[in-house]
Amino acid sequence: MKNCIQIIALFFCFIVFAQNEVAALPVVEEDSLDFEQANIQKERIISFRSDIHIAENADVTVTETIKVFANGNEIKRGIFRALPTVRNINGRKESVYYKIVAVEKDGVKEAYHTKKENGIFTIYIGNKDEQLASGFYTYKIVYQTQDQIGKFKGYDEFYWNVNGTDWSFPVENIQAIIHFPKNADIIQNSCYTGGEGSKDQNCTSKKISSTQIEFNAKNLNPHENLTIAVGFKAGVLKEPSGFSKWINRNWPSLSLVIVGFYLLFFYYKNWKKYGRDPEKPVVIPQFNAPNNLSPASLGYIDKGEFDANLVTANLVDLSVKGFVDIDEVKDIKKTFLSKMFTLKKLGSENNSL
Repeated sequence: MKNCIQIIALFFCFIVFAQNEVAALPVVEEDSLDFEQANIQKERIISFRSDIHIAENADVTVTETIKVFANGNEIKRGIFRALPTVRNINGRKESVYYKIVAVEKDGVKEAYHTKKENGIFTIYIGNKDEQLASGFYTYKIVYQTQDQIGKFKGYDEFYWNVNGTDWSFPVENIQAIIHFPKNADIIQNSCYTGGEGSKDQNCTSKKISSTQIEFNAKNLNPHENLTIAVGFKAGVLKEPSGFSKWINRNWPSLSLVIVGFYLLFFYYKNWKKYGRDPEKPVVIPQFNAPNNLSPASLGYIDKGEFDANLVTANLVDLSVKGFVDIDEVKDIKKTFLSKMFTLKKLGSENNSL
C-alpha cells in the first residue's frame, strides 16, 4: 500500500511539471519566430565585400560582392551603386573616371545602365521589365578607376569610401581588402565609420602581409559608410602622364576625330580646286582732265581760289609729260619733315601745255 501511494504521488508530480513545461514552450517559440520574421522582412545588405587591387601604374580595380535581401520595397528590380566623379586629392580637385568591367547577379551577367549627374556616377543594375521576388540576391560589380593616390611627405596614400552614403538601408557586415603591388610596403592605416564627416572608428584592420590589409565593420545604419586610408612606401607607383591618361580614356573616339579631320582636308582640297572663283584682273581707274586742263586749272575750278599745292601738282604733271626733270638732292643736310629737289626744264613750250 505504501508503495502504491509513492507511485501515485510521483505520477502526480510528473503530470504537473510536464503541463507547466508544455505551457511555457509556445510562448518562447512564438517570440523567437516574431523576431526572426521581422528581421527577414527588413531590406538590408547582408554583406558587402570589396576587393581592391592597385597596379604599379596606379590603376585601381575594384570588385564588389554585395549580398542583399529584397522584398520589393526599395529593391524592386535591382540595386544601384553611386560613385563620386570629383574628389579632393593632392591639394586640388580631380575629375575621376570609371570603366565598368562586369556586372553580375547570382553569378549571371546582369543588365545595367549608367548616369552621370551632379558629380555622381551611378550604376543602375537590373532589368526594367523584371520585378524581383522577395529573397536573397548576390550582386557583383567590377570597375576600374584612376587618380586615387594621394602624395604626401614620406609616403603615398590610398583613401577610399568603401560603400558610400547613398543607401537607405543598413549594412550588416562590410569588408574591404586592399592589394598593393610588390614593394609597396604598408606604413600606416586607419578606418572610420558613420555618416559624411564622421570620425567614429567602429571598425577593425588586420595586416595580412606587407602589401595586403583587411578592414571590417558591422551593423552600419542607413547612409553610413566605411572609409579607409592606407599609407604606403612613396615612389613605388609609376603613374602615366596626363596625355597618356587622356588617350586611354578617349581612344574609342579617336577614330571619329581622325575621320573628321580627313573630311575637312578632303572638302578644303576640292573647294580649292573646283569651288573657288577665278582671280579677277586688277582694275586701275584712269581719268583724263576735260578739255586737256592742267591739274592747277582743275584745282582752281574746284576750290575757287589759288593754293600753293596746285603748283606742286602742276610740276608733277609737267614731269609726266616730259617737260621737267625732278631729282631729289641726296648729299645735303635736311630735316625729317622736308626734302630738297632740283627742277630742270627739258623742253620748250608747245600748244599741249
